[in-house]
Amino acid sequence: MRLYRIVWDVALVATLVAAWVGGVVQEPGWGPMVAVSALIGVMGGLFRFTWVEEATLRSRTVLQHGAAFTLIGSLVVGLPAVAGAWTLVVVALLGALAPESCSLAARWVRARRPLPRSGRLARWTDAQLEQRWRTTAQELRHPAAPVARRVALVEERAHLLDELERRDPRRFQAQLARAGWDVSER
Repeated sequence: MRLYRIVWDVALVATLVAAWVGGVVQEPGWGPMVAVSALIGVMGGLFRFTWVEEATLRSRTVLQHGAAFTLIGSLVVGLPAVAGAWTLVVVALLGALAPESCSLAARWVRARRPLPRSGRLARWTDAQLEQRWRTTAQELRHPAAPVARRVALVEERAHLLDELERRDPRRFQAQLARAGWDVSER
């Protein structure tokens, strides 16, 4: 994902440079480019300001969204001078292929994937089980995960633990003890 983000960032910067060069050299010029980009950026920041309840996060998220909307404003104002009628397609592709959009789509697909059955887990290696445990832990930490998805993840994690315990009960007990669980009663 890191390489993908780098490629996407380079494509975004190249598109922004083309939009600014086209917007300044051809139409609409420096003044309108700066004014409209700044106005859209302020609108984006204010929009985010209304949705963030926690005061400690407010200033950072307002600045982030303000900057993002300023870039979007630059694309919308300057890119038509370069891309013409293809501006909407370019902006839509940049948005759809953004790493955040791809991550959201991947979470959506994973949320609709059926849970592995115990018999299927028996064919997984220990490394695969442990990797899936870490992946589900990351998904559970995501604040926007729906309740139904969280419940499914907890059930899947229970199956993973059962399989790990079935394979090597002593190792499983040792891992629980290292994690701070009281295993003396078992």
